[in-house]
Amino acid sequence: MQKIAFWRSIGDAYAFVFGQPLRLLRIGGVWLAIFFLYSLWYVLPGAVARPTGLADALRDSGIELAALLFYLFGLISFAVAWHRAVLLNEDRTWLAALRFRRREWRFLGNGLIILLLIGLLVGVPLSVASWVFSIVLSAGLSQAHVGPGLGLVMAIAAGAILPGIGSAVWCRLALVFPAVAADAPGEPIAETWQQSRGNWLRLYFASLLCGLPVWALGWVVDRVSAGPLTRYSWTFAGDGKFIATYGGELQSALGLLVYFLEAAVLIAFYSIAYRQLPAPGAASSMPAPQPAE
Repeated sequence: MQKIAFWRSIGDAYAFVFGQPLRLLRIGGVWLAIFFLYSLWYVLPGAVARPTGLADALRDSGIELAALLFYLFGLISFAVAWHRAVLLNEDRTWLAALRFRRREWRFLGNGLIILLLIGLLVGVPLSVASWVFSIVLSAGLSQAHVGPGLGLVMAIAAGAILPGIGSAVWCRLALVFPAVAADAPGEPIAETWQQSRGNWLRLYFASLLCGLPVWALGWVVDRVSAGPLTRYSWTFAGDGKFIATYGGELQSALGLLVYFLEAAVLIAFYSIAYRQLPAPGAASSMPAPQPAE
């Protein structure tokens, strides 16, 4: 059972991201720039001083939905390209970051399957535990020596064990994404489940160490650039109109840059970890990727 090099993998992920800023911008810069400009659009006076009727609320909701989809698909396209940059030393042109083809759809599909699996493993038992907890708590009103104690044990079990199971499953399956990005043969979920065996704790804590420093930077940026609101919102007024409240868009735009860096570090780490672990079976005959320069 092979183990990933814990500290070296974390260091290599940071070095890959911050050691190649131009490459990072070339792969994800166009997508990031478009979404960054969209975030700043609400700062413009023309965006604020406009009618505030129901039609405007519906229009802006549609724009926000389109922006959310653009962000999601753009992030997936960037993730695939960044995985391939780490694993295969592949470069893309500036505009290629906006493409969404078979590989990206496969990436999205496997991600949804993993989220569904985790939801079934954690969400369903948690819902059942909450339902039973409410019954036990109600019964404890008449039997105080039994109900509250048992309910507390159930609450601790549901609140600690089930999220732990979900984290373990996520870490075991996180290597699906570099496998899909690199076009590894076979069933990616089954293959990487075996491939990551014995490494979920290393993957879990390494993911925290890859994300927390960048998250801390984002917290500092958020405090420094704090505005009255982070997004605009619509509220219903007594005269039958909707009132729009704006503010803090620059804060959101800067936060987007920080989250982009956090995603880049995590993607690089998972690619590096995937490269270290051998394929579980002879069927997985993907050519060994060359280390990125």
